[in-house]
Amino acid sequence: MPTRLLDWTQNILVAVFNAVCKPDDKDGQLWTIMPKELNSKADIGGVFPLPGNPVVEYLAREMFYAHNKKGGLLKNIREETKSDIDKPPVWPVAILPPLAWPRMIAQSSVFTLHPKPAKADAVFPKEAWLRRHVILAKYKKSIRRNLREMGILYRTLYPELDSIAKDEKSRLYDDKV
Repeated sequence: MPTRLLDWTQNILVAVFNAVCKPDDKDGQLWTIMPKELNSKADIGGVFPLPGNPVVEYLAREMFYAHNKKGGLLKNIREETKSDIDKPPVWPVAILPPLAWPRMIAQSSVFTLHPKPAKADAVFPKEAWLRRHVILAKYKKSIRRNLREMGILYRTLYPELDSIAKDEKSRLYDDKV
């Protein structure tokens, strides 16, 4: 199923954990975004949209409408949400989902929902308040040890059985260095 939904976290320790996971020989990347500023640019105000927001409804359904030449989706959204949305959204929207699954709760999940990009590499417009932070490879094991001491582990972020084995493997491997 096609998707333009990217997952993020509101918890900096979760973000760092994901940035310092394998491979150890490559620098980690931590991306940050300013969601309220992004939503201001998307014309939904500097807030997280409520369920039923016409822009969010459009973006959520757009991928299922292969050909929308006659504006059928816009018309449907206008009728269903009683809104005056008149053109397809061009900016991603930051959304706070209902935390329906244990993994979403553990990771403090949030999402960005994206329109169909004009170009293949244009997931985020340049002005999207997106920042890249690099964590040098030589610090990754040390950071993982520190996170483990704070309780930031595979099994706490990914509450599945195989996460216990990943934690043990990581502990044994990281403690050798």
